Amino acid sequence: MRVRRAQIDLEAGRRVEEVFVPQEHAPGQEAEVDFGEVYVVIKGVKTKCQMFIYRLSFSGKAVHRV
Repeated sequence: MRVRRAQIDLEAGRRVEEVFVPQEHAPGQEAEVDFGEVYVVIKGVKTKCQMFIYRLSFSGKAVHRV
């Protein structure tokens, strides 16, 4: 689809440009935090739990806790 869409744009005379803006993150300066729901089976019972997600922007490493 991506290739065909570019061909259609060229045939229609539209300019095709890809834009990429690199992001830079200094070590220890930024992180992302999110929460979500996850279902786990505990002693045969499906149980809804809350999950905490912490992701470091520089390294991309993440911590997940239920």
